[in-house]
Amino acid sequence: MPVYFYWGDDEVAALAAVDDFIRKVVDPCWVDANVTRLDGADRNHIKRALEESITPPFGTQSRVVVFRCNSFSTEHDNGFISQLETCSKLIPQKCHLILLSLKKPDPKSIIGKVFNQIAEEKSFILPAKWNRSGQIKRIQEIADSIGLFISTHIAEELNNAIQGESIDVANEIEKLDLYSTARAITSESIHTLIKSQITSVEEIIKLLLENKSGEAITLIDILLDKDESAIKIVVSLTKLVRIWLWISLFTQQGENNIEKIAKMTNIINPKRIYVIRKQLTDYSSEALIHLLKQLSMIEMALKQGMPSKDAFRDVFFVQGNS
Repeated sequence: MPVYFYWGDDEVAALAAVDDFIRKVVDPCWVDANVTRLDGADRNHIKRALEESITPPFGTQSRVVVFRCNSFSTEHDNGFISQLETCSKLIPQKCHLILLSLKKPDPKSIIGKVFNQIAEEKSFILPAKWNRSGQIKRIQEIADSIGLFISTHIAEELNNAIQGESIDVANEIEKLDLYSTARAITSESIHTLIKSQITSVEEIIKLLLENKSGEAITLIDILLDKDESAIKIVVSLTKLVRIWLWISLFTQQGENNIEKIAKMTNIINPKRIYVIRKQLTDYSSEALIHLLKQLSMIEMALKQGMPSKDAFRDVFFVQGNS
């Protein structure tokens, strides 16, 4: 089939599959001419996607049109469906139309029936937090997609290292790939690159809660100098502060059901709750809320174009002391 329907909330895996498909069928010398990525949110892109999918490729290999069509998974856009049906019959053998969506349309709906008839379907679903085997399988699949071997034991260790943290699995695996040798990830590389980063995030939060802004900024600068994304640092800090805040509030309310707290905070290993509770004995929920507000201000400053180091200093030093 020349039409493919990739759906699911695991966008990293879906996009990796798209890139892998492109590498297999498109001449690398003609990528710019033969690969088009369009967004269905722009109505003008609908016509363009269909037109380009029936346009013969340059060179001897294939053309790929990637079209994100989230809105059409929930709305019965009869005009689009009719055009898509007609277009699918005209797509040349060396042309491929990949439709991307976060959700799968109702199989009984008009668009669901059309997709079932004309498209080869593949799902990309994020495993639930409690689905440990699914999490491990996903890590192995992502590693495999970039040609990197990762054993089940190492996948388990990597999964343990990133649980509860806002770290993009694919990005971390790529970093480990660069750091590791022989195209294989080791326990040592996980400890060096990921566990040390998580430790840094926790240490930064503790320093900020203890009003040691200078020391916290020093650690943040180290991460930035290692080419860590400023936004990613903020997101990682925010995620962990929120987890701490939830646990702090549950503790104040007298909630002692560890399994319930773990489920509410998306923490895979409930035993972590005991560790975090012990860490939080010196910090109030008010301090955590204040820190969340500061991190929100930094994120806004970064998105407005402020240089990374200036954004952290402006909030933690200037505004924090005003």
